[in-house]
Amino acid sequence: MPTDATYGPRHTDPPYHTPPFRDRAVHEPFQATSCRDHVRKARREPHPLATPTTTEGRYRSVIAFQQRKGAQLPAWRRAQMRYWRKRAKELEPLRRKWRAEMPPTVRKVAGHLHLPLLEEMLAHAGYPDTQLIQHLRKGFPVMGTLPASGVYPLEDPAPTPELHEREFWRKAAADWPRTLAAERPGEFVEHLWKKVQEEVPDGCIEPPTDPSTIRGRKKCVTRRFGKDEGLKADGTPKIRCVDDYTASRVNAATAAQDRIVLQTLDNAVAMARCLENALQKPVYIWKTDHKGAYRQVPVMPAHLQAMYITIFRPGATRPQVARHAAMPFGAVGAVHGYQRVSEAMTHLGLYLLAVLVQHYVDDFWIVDTVPNAPSGHRAYRELMKLVGFQLEESKTTSPAAQIELLGLGLQFGAAPGDPYRVRVTPARRKKLRTMIREVLRAGVLSPGEAGKLAGRLGFAAGGLFGRVGRGYLRALYNRQHDTEPKPEGPRWPLDPPLEHALHWWDALLRLGPPRAVQPPQAAQGATPILYTDASEEPAPGGGWDRIMGAVLLMPGQPARAFSIRPPRKLIDALAPRQRHIMDLELITLLVAYMTWRHLLKGTTYSVYIDNDAANRAATTGFSRRDDLARLAALWWMIQARDGNAPWLWRVPSEVNPADWPTRPDDGWSKLKALFPDYIRDTADVDWPALIAAAQAADLPAAAVALGQDLLPHAAKEELEKGVDVLAPHEARYEDEDDHP
Repeated sequence: MPTDATYGPRHTDPPYHTPPFRDRAVHEPFQATSCRDHVRKARREPHPLATPTTTEGRYRSVIAFQQRKGAQLPAWRRAQMRYWRKRAKELEPLRRKWRAEMPPTVRKVAGHLHLPLLEEMLAHAGYPDTQLIQHLRKGFPVMGTLPASGVYPLEDPAPTPELHEREFWRKAAADWPRTLAAERPGEFVEHLWKKVQEEVPDGCIEPPTDPSTIRGRKKCVTRRFGKDEGLKADGTPKIRCVDDYTASRVNAATAAQDRIVLQTLDNAVAMARCLENALQKPVYIWKTDHKGAYRQVPVMPAHLQAMYITIFRPGATRPQVARHAAMPFGAVGAVHGYQRVSEAMTHLGLYLLAVLVQHYVDDFWIVDTVPNAPSGHRAYRELMKLVGFQLEESKTTSPAAQIELLGLGLQFGAAPGDPYRVRVTPARRKKLRTMIREVLRAGVLSPGEAGKLAGRLGFAAGGLFGRVGRGYLRALYNRQHDTEPKPEGPRWPLDPPLEHALHWWDALLRLGPPRAVQPPQAAQGATPILYTDASEEPAPGGGWDRIMGAVLLMPGQPARAFSIRPPRKLIDALAPRQRHIMDLELITLLVAYMTWRHLLKGTTYSVYIDNDAANRAATTGFSRRDDLARLAALWWMIQARDGNAPWLWRVPSEVNPADWPTRPDDGWSKLKALFPDYIRDTADVDWPALIAAAQAADLPAAAVALGQDLLPHAAKEELEKGVDVLAPHEARYEDEDDHP
């Protein structure tokens, strides 16, 4: 053997994935006893974006191994593959023996795999899922309590199936005639029929038959339907076949112990940056795709009777049934079964070839330095072929600095330390804008369609600067959860906030800034510090006295401060409520930036706010409250326009120096004691823009005009350069922070 575990990448202990951190709190970076103490510590606090990027333990181990191997890594990979080719030939008799012992339905799906070789590879790589080979030989469970892989963290508390298997079979038998009697030909009949016929020769599904020929008391039938997923790259319709295993209760009879954690584009970016920093070489990326994905995973014979689906022959009015032998799309057990396979192949790439592999279900991507990329490309593809897993050659790319990954465009830098670019691809922009314009043209949007559109736009937001656009998902979420159609006129008509949000998103997709990930050194050194605060106190003559104040500390310059009372028109534009302190805190942040934009534009700076709701809305770009969501969206649009990298912290009110400008009696004297040479500025703010953002008024032209005004360089070279971001910042607040 050319290598041993001690000479390959160092093994790390499972589980290998950490669930995303859903941080619903705002953070104080340190404790302070006074305003003076807080300012002193804030000036010493490093900006979080200066923290080097990190990645999961297995990847750090592989990167360290690549450092040790240096220029010998390609030769080491070639030696690895020579050894495993030799072992594949030596194990061929055992492979044929195991294949002959497989149940017939399993053999049709997985008989082409070299399972003895895969077993030896997994043992050599220290893969924790010891039951994987047995399930590939005998079939995977689709129901019951699914086995834990050891790769993922476990669900806590441990789940149990909603339906006991005996109860499931009883209900399934009773549902069989009712389901068949209720079935009618729907959309995409020809496509669904053709798909079944294509899979019959591969053994993934048995030929359709008349339901009356299915005997026995244990049988379950599931409705199949087609899901339109747009167009393929060649322009033909992309229709996904989906089997409703929730309606047929198969999923209710299933419980998964693994808490699956999917890798995303952010993981790819972090891994690439770690590799680049360690080896000080530019990086390339390439991708591939498992052909059929779930359809390479066999179902255990004991569960085959739960795998019947309805299918219509074109022109027929009565359904036939066909039985899956491979894992179907729509079953919980299929997701977990396939993830065990894809994780195994990821693990082998890491430990047998020192190839940095990640995956999102069946989409695999590999990052390598430019000199090592050709050897990794050859070796990992050969490894897959040697084991027997089929790849989609049409979706397999060559190593390059630029790629389309998970629906977003990703471009690495030409040299170590250059920013990475992430953007919504032109095709996706066009598709989303077409959907939005169709909704605006029709003037109606149902709850179901609103939810789908919100999901697609939320995903696209990952290719835009920071949290741009998230605030304008609020109106879509409201419609998604609306249960009362309007009594007059068309069902589910667009209301002003929804129409406003759609026009905003149309402008964002046309003009919106790409996201760029800067290296940590871009945030190092002294950075500006902004403190903001607002007060809302009962006025002596009735009503409320509202004051907004801010303090700016620029490195090497005197402190600056202002205070201002908001105009009545702005208060009237906010949602009716007794007090508006949360809105005012967020508005103060906007006013402060507008006032000192000439100092903060293009910088990496820290913001301290003492109101948690405003802090959270600004950080996430989202809020359950419509006006806060729109103001947060405006905040991120302005940051995007100017290419800033803000980081927001919490500061207790009692140590917030911005509290003083909001106290006209003695606040300014206290500020002078702390900053003897401070400069008192006059707030400079575009009140009409703030009012329009809070009110969602003057549609549709004003919304688009406002978007153009906020992004004047969107189509120009300045914006094409990208803007600072945020990989660590986005990990703090996930999309579900204020999600309904």
